[in-house]
Amino acid sequence: MSKKNSDYKINLNEIPEEGEKFQFSRKSGELNKYLEDILHGGEYSIEFRITPVGEAYELKGAFEADMSLVCSRCAYDFKRVIKEEFNEILVISEELPRNGHLGRTNHSSEGFLQEGPFFNEIRSPQFSISNFVHEIIALAEPLNPTGKSDCNENCENYKTALAEGWLKSDPESKNQQKSPFDVLAQLRKETIKNT
Repeated sequence: MSKKNSDYKINLNEIPEEGEKFQFSRKSGELNKYLEDILHGGEYSIEFRITPVGEAYELKGAFEADMSLVCSRCAYDFKRVIKEEFNEILVISEELPRNGHLGRTNHSSEGFLQEGPFFNEIRSPQFSISNFVHEIIALAEPLNPTGKSDCNENCENYKTALAEGWLKSDPESKNQQKSPFDVLAQLRKETIKNT
């Protein structure tokens, strides 16, 4: 990820008590330069609401984005619409001094993690919308995308990639995978021979 020169920020202290709604899209353009490295010109729309909740802020919304992906199986280029909802609690906290301590439990209720908001600690009321949106879209990108649900050895794109030399498949080497201990067995045989 590349660091942008200036972020699109808002001051959380200026959010009214009833909250404030934010909408961004490719057409509105405010976040286009921040999302170019992950969306490559693809369409997107994001809508969320920030509402003060005591000393914290609730950030709740959803996005939809057209992502250009490459099939992890056959290297086929394709587009997929990614849709995600998010629910975050933003808490502004000052950085602890070097010798400061903060007690936290390292466990949570499983149901809360699946259904409740995600806790996000920030150091300043200046909240970077551009960084936040960039991260939630990047995290939604599939880890091993496939162009088709049935992409396997019979996929025409996979066969083309093999024929063109873009991918290599050596079925014999798959069947004859060596154990890392084979080297030790060979050393043992050589040692026995030499004695």
